[in-house]
Amino acid sequence: MGRIAVAAVCIVLIVAGGIVSLRCTNAVCGDILAQIDASLWQLTETGHDDGRALTAAYDTWTDFHTWLCAFIEHDQVDQVTASFQRAMAFLSYETHDEYLAELLQLKALVQMVQAFDRPTLRNIL
Repeated sequence: MGRIAVAAVCIVLIVAGGIVSLRCTNAVCGDILAQIDASLWQLTETGHDDGRALTAAYDTWTDFHTWLCAFIEHDQVDQVTASFQRAMAFLSYETHDEYLAELLQLKALVQMVQAFDRPTLRNIL
């Protein structure tokens, strides 16, 4: 009887962990997407981006990087990190066409993390 209770508690904790992870991932990705949209708006409206919104988005990403790695496949996290780095490089070189393309790619990658990469039992364990 004790084993069944322990197993039930473990299952409840796994489900609770998945729900917490889901909410955190959605919130973090939502914040990052808002900042990327601010960069896109600034670039398309003024033709220039000062990089503050992108830097804030990258800082948010790096703050939650360890958390996200615990629940999302590392390849996906690495793709987003690399896209951030490419976008910041294009911004520093002032190659606006490539910067715009990379921002759109980055936005798509973050949306994939938010929409499709849900916590799984494999990731939780």
